[in-house]
Amino acid sequence: MEWTDQNQRALVCEFAALRRRLGDTGQTSGDDLLTASSDSPSAIDTLSRIFELSVFERELLLLCAGVEMDSALADRCGELVGRPQRCFVTFSLAMATLRNPHWSALAPTAPLRRYRLIEMESGHGFTAAPLHIDERVLHYLAGVNGLDQRLEGVLHAKHGPEWLAEKHYRLATETIAMVEGELAPAPVLHLFGDDPMGQEGLASLLADRAGRSLYVLRMEDTPATGAEMEQFLAVWTREALLLPAFLLLQWESETLTPAARQLAERLPGPLFIASREPLRLQSHARAATANASLRGCGAPAVRWRDRRWRCSPSASCRLLCGRI
Repeated sequence: MEWTDQNQRALVCEFAALRRRLGDTGQTSGDDLLTASSDSPSAIDTLSRIFELSVFERELLLLCAGVEMDSALADRCGELVGRPQRCFVTFSLAMATLRNPHWSALAPTAPLRRYRLIEMESGHGFTAAPLHIDERVLHYLAGVNGLDQRLEGVLHAKHGPEWLAEKHYRLATETIAMVEGELAPAPVLHLFGDDPMGQEGLASLLADRAGRSLYVLRMEDTPATGAEMEQFLAVWTREALLLPAFLLLQWESETLTPAARQLAERLPGPLFIASREPLRLQSHARAATANASLRGCGAPAVRWRDRRWRCSPSASCRLLCGRI
C-alpha cells in the first residue's frame, strides 16, 4: 500500500477514535475500527514528533482537523458546543473529552500556538473561543507537504546545482564535516564575495546533503518590521521544520537595511546569509555563527562565531581567533 493510502487510513482510524471519545453512538464501519499500521510514520505522527506534542495537544490538533475532514465528527462537535449550525472545537470541549488535558496546551509559547498549528478566534472567552487548524497544517496531515502560500510570493526555491566549481564543492564537503563535528544546534553560515550564483550553489548543495530544501529571500522581499515580519518569522519557523528546509538571505552588494538586519538576527538557524562584503550582526540568541568567503573560484574561508577556519587555495585549514 502506498504511503498516501496508509496515511489516509491512519486519519480515518484517528477520527473514528475521536468520535467514540466524544460519545458518538452512530454506526461505525469496519474500516473505522481497523488499526492503521505502516512501516512509515503517518503525517500526524511525524508532526507530533517534530513539535514534541503531548498526547492532549496531538488529539486537540486532530480534533480540529477532523471538523474539517470528517462530517460525522464535525456534527458531533457542533452538538456538544451547542452550535449545530456551526461546527467547531473549543478548548472547553477538548478539556472535557480528550486524554491527559492540560491548560498549558494553548499557551502562546506552547507548540500549537507558537508554531501556528491552531488559530484561536478573537472576541470570545479563552475556553469558548472557536479553534481552527491552520490550512497549511491541514494539508500536511492529509499528506500534502508544500510551502505555505503566504511565503510563495517572497521565497524562491533553489534546487541543487547541476555543476559547481571544484573549490566550492570542496568547501561544501569541509563545511558539512565541521557542522557535524563542531557546531552547536543553530548555526549561521555567512557566504561573502562577488559570486552570488556560486554562493547559492554552495548553499543548495549543503542543503541537499543535509536532506533539506533551500529557499532564497532577496533583499527587496524582506518583510517590513512590525506585523509583516512577525508573521514571516512565525510561519517560516514552522515551515523550516515541516518541509524541512534552510533559508538563504541573499543580499549581494545591497546596503543592509534595518529590517534585513533585524530579520537576520531573529531568524532561527540553521541559516545562510550571502553578501558581497563581510557583515557584523548582533545575535545573542544564536548558538554559533559562521562566515565563508567565495570570491569567484578563489580561496574560501569559513568562520564560526567563536572560532575561525580559513582555507587556503590548496584547501588546507588553520584555526584563527575571531568573533562575529
